[in-house]
Order: sequence, then structure tokens, then C-alpha cells
Amino acid sequence: MTAYDEEDARHIFGSEVAPVFGNREICEIIEEIDVATLDEAHVRPNTGVVSTRGVWFPLL
Repeated sequence: MTAYDEEDARHIFGSEVAPVFGNREICEIIEEIDVATLDEAHVRPNTGVVSTRGVWFPLL
């Protein structure tokens, strides 16, 4: 996902991800991801617009 900061990311998770996938524990937060390093066979083809704030993988 893309968020303004960690607090915003947690809010997006709670409002967008948890209702679909259930309330899960967040094991790790990684900032400043280079999308080019993500799995090109599964993740990248199923990714939305990464420059827009919100969940971009998986597409909801």
C-alpha cells in the first residue's frame, strides 16, 4: 500500500484490508519499497497504481 506515514498505513489496513481478509497481525512494515524488486510473475501483474494512496496489492 501507499500511505502518508505508518499511522495512515495502519488506518488504511484497518478500513480496507481487515474487512476483506480479517483482522491480521502486522508482522513487519517495510518503507520505501522499490516496486521493481517485487515478484514479477505474481505481485507486479496484480498491482494497482502504486503512486496513489491506498492498497495496491492485492487488488481489492
